[in-house]
Amino acid sequence: SGEEECISFCLDNRGRCESYCNSNENELCAIIFPPEQPGSEGKREYKNILDQDWSHGKCEGSGTVNFGVSPMSPDDILVLIPMGDMIGSHVTPIDHLYLYPIKPRLVNIYAPANGTIVYIAAADIAVGTGESIPRTYTVVIEHTCEFYTLLGLLDDLSPKIKEKTGIIKEQVHVRIPITQGEILGNIEENSLDYNVFYTQASPKQWIFPEHYTELGKKFIVDPFDYYIEPVKSMLLEKNLRTVPPLGGKFDHDIDGTLSGTWFEENTNWYEGVSDTKSRYGPYWKTHISFSPDPVDPSGFVISLGDFNGEARQFGAKGNSPKPKDVKVSSTPTLYELVEKGYVDPSGKPWTFSATVHGLRMDLGSQVQGVVLVQMLEDRKIKFEAFPEKTASQVSGFTENAKIYER
Repeated sequence: SGEEECISFCLDNRGRCESYCNSNENELCAIIFPPEQPGSEGKREYKNILDQDWSHGKCEGSGTVNFGVSPMSPDDILVLIPMGDMIGSHVTPIDHLYLYPIKPRLVNIYAPANGTIVYIAAADIAVGTGESIPRTYTVVIEHTCEFYTLLGLLDDLSPKIKEKTGIIKEQVHVRIPITQGEILGNIEENSLDYNVFYTQASPKQWIFPEHYTELGKKFIVDPFDYYIEPVKSMLLEKNLRTVPPLGGKFDHDIDGTLSGTWFEENTNWYEGVSDTKSRYGPYWKTHISFSPDPVDPSGFVISLGDFNGEARQFGAKGNSPKPKDVKVSSTPTLYELVEKGYVDPSGKPWTFSATVHGLRMDLGSQVQGVVLVQMLEDRKIKFEAFPEKTASQVSGFTENAKIYER
């Protein structure tokens, strides 16, 4: 939107800006990246987009590494939530693990393997809502040019890291060698966000991967595939999910069916339409998803970016029809929305007080509303939500219905 903002962005995202400027004519490019003088070294080459944005072309090594240390001591973990959860403004299935500490307790966060810290971000605004929050930190570790880990929502950084970085206003690019098991910082109030990225990962189950523009999202892999014993078993003891893939899954598109994520047409797909009042924007308001529950995949979640003005998640009364069975039809499918929770193997409600294996999705009886959805084409649906209505009160679409695409 202007020279000052563009320069600020490119200072922190040099790889992406250089890539753009190498193939586009833009007067700001000549200011940010002046033409090279005779005898200069030439333009830097990058191994991949993660090397561009995080390692700034300085990454070393290739392939994957084994993890020998849990990012949070298993003794400090109350429960581990796998990838694929949908909650609040996380309308599409979440692409990282959550490690919840036993509270109230200050817990250390550790490097899972040897590597180099290459990027640290500080945030005091909640992504998605724009609300002010206590400052948290995200740390990215380069293990090789192809393999990175991200540990987010740290309340504080280790003295060694703070000595190297000084005060972090928003984000810094560094090269701080760390060893497996070294303390990165600590968490007291938050859960830990945990991602593993591998640039040679198998393609995601998205119909249009290019519509998911978040950096590195397509490279995210299951962390449990890289843990060695006995740490792997200790972490799995804290994991609510017991069916493969054990780390969960966040890509559920099945072409020609309702299953997976949809975006309101003409709203810029996953990135959404920016809100001029917030640098983050309510991108999630134009998302909906019909995806399996992350803990009990036999159940599914209807996740809505805008249900009566709020992002909400529901189960479907009767847990039917399954989204993978809903296909192109001349008539709409009606779902009655009910609250969802979990019960343990004995049928007792689970209250998030401890890890329990064998949880089953539990659906409430009180209908909270209705959604109508009709597959017009393999990759296009008509959709409308009816808050506080029941099936008998909804006879068809109204002028408020919208079209969603993949």
